[in-house]
This record gives sequence, C-alpha cells and structure tokens, in this order.
Amino acid sequence: MNNISNPKNLNPMISLQNFYSNPFDTKNIGDDNFKKFVQKHLAQAAAKNGGGLFTTMIADTTVAYTNYFGAIDDEDVKSAVQQSLTMAADNLIKTFKGSVSQQEGFIRSFYAVSSPAYQEFFPHGITEYREGNKANIETLMNRIATASQNHVADLGAPFVAIWTNIKSNYQTARSSQLAKIAEVTSAKTTTSGNRDELEVQMFKNMFIVGMNFPGNVNECNDFFDQSIIRGSQSSATDGIGRAKGIISSTAGGAGVVEAVFDFPEEGTDARKSNVTGNYRSVNVNKGQRKWRVTHPSFQTKEGLIDIIDEGDTTLNITLDPV
Repeated sequence: MNNISNPKNLNPMISLQNFYSNPFDTKNIGDDNFKKFVQKHLAQAAAKNGGGLFTTMIADTTVAYTNYFGAIDDEDVKSAVQQSLTMAADNLIKTFKGSVSQQEGFIRSFYAVSSPAYQEFFPHGITEYREGNKANIETLMNRIATASQNHVADLGAPFVAIWTNIKSNYQTARSSQLAKIAEVTSAKTTTSGNRDELEVQMFKNMFIVGMNFPGNVNECNDFFDQSIIRGSQSSATDGIGRAKGIISSTAGGAGVVEAVFDFPEEGTDARKSNVTGNYRSVNVNKGQRKWRVTHPSFQTKEGLIDIIDEGDTTLNITLDPV
C-alpha cells in the first residue's frame, strides 16, 4: 500500500502482464515435480483452512489433480497394451517372412522358376517378401494366400492353411493395434486437456491465497514450494548437461509432435517434443547415458549419448512409424 500512495516508489519497469501470465503453463515442470508441488500445496491449504477459508479451492484443486494424474495412469496402461499389440503384429510379420523363405523351395519343387504358377507367388522374386513392411505386408500375405488356394490341388490344404492362418492372425492383430493407437491418441488429448485445467486451477489459487494474505509474501509462499518446480541450472563446469535436437519421422521427415524423450536409467523426468519436433531434455550428469523416445504412432527407439559438460549435446532422432 505504501508504494501505491507514494508514486516516487513505483518501479517504472513493472509490467502488469507478468502477473497475468500463468507460470505453471510450461513444459519445464515435469509431471513428478508438478505432482509433489500440488500435493504439498493442498496439504498447506488444508492446514490453514480455519473457518473453511480454502474449502472450495481445495475441492476444485483436488478434482483437477485427480483428473490429471488419473488420466496419466490411464494413458500409461493403454500405451503398455498398445506396445504389446505392436509387438504381436511385428512378430507375425517375422513369422510370415520366415515361412516364405522356408516354403519357397516347396513351391519350386512343383513349379519351375520361369513358370506362370511360380510367378503367381513371386512376381518380383523372394526379395520382395524379405523387404516387406507394414505398408505392403498385408498385400503380400493376401497374394501368397490366394496363389496357394489357386493351386491347392498340387500343394495341399495344409499348405494353404499356413498362409490363411497367418493372414487372418495378422489382420486381427493389426486391427487391434490400430484401435489401441487411436485410444492412446485420445488418452493423450484427454491428459493434455486435464493438465491445462490443473495449471489454470493452480494459477487461480495464487490469486485466492494472495487475496487472503495481501502483501504478506512469506505467508503466500508457504502455499507454493517453488523449490520443487524450480529447474536446476547448468553451466560448462558443473558436471551436468542436456540433450537437445529434433525428433522427426522417417516417413517424410516431418517433426514428430509430443514424442517423449527420457533417460530411462537416470530416474529423471521426461520431456516432450514441440510442434516442430524440437525437444530439450532435463539435466543429467555428464558421460554416457542411455536415452529413449516413445510415441504411440512410432516404434520406440533407444540409444546411447555422451553428455558433455558444456550445456547441450545435439542429438537428432528419426522414428519409424508403427
């Protein structure tokens, strides 16, 4: 109040815009730290809730907290199932390719390589099957299943069954995988929206607390332990550094949005790539570190990086679509 009554004490550099910018709306606060921060905030609000002063604030914050971290758990479960379904589909592709290599000789025992019947199975040679991927593997499965059925009189029903079973199993696994990918994508959207709601709620709480303890900075700070969410600093001589770069897709080279980068063996928070695919990791100790990138629409990728004691180590990563 003294500053307002005495214009000479006003700081001409103060911008009201700074007070209306949500400090929690940032990817620099990892989920683990945000969770601890909100938990401690709720505990402090409950301790100072004499006369029900913060009852509504506590209730609203608890709902936002439960919605967000519950959504994270749901997303994690769906992601784990999706990874399992992806593995099942990949294994069936391997089974198909292995069966083609094993059975090509059997087909050749009936039909010469130059014959129309052999060409029906292998119009571009066996290499086409060895190099098959998710983009064309179903076409290859359908071709060999159809060709086998066309020549069942020579090759026998058990031979036809090999390909029809693989094709049917793959179609089922692939459909399940794609459905789960859609679920994971939807779950991520829900999680992101719930994070926004919790960030906004915590921003509101700053003003609610401030209105109840106007001008009492120490009292207000008791509700918000900034040490939990304050990012650690790095320099060229502190023994820590970060990884940064662009995460892009091998299919077209576009940046991958919301790819999750982490150091799985370091116990640190993960970071997500932005709309252009750029990311920057948390601080880790210098030296060789294992990294991992996950995304529901791409295959998980891992590797090693030598983190230098000079701030940032550039690591550009390309991901293969699932």
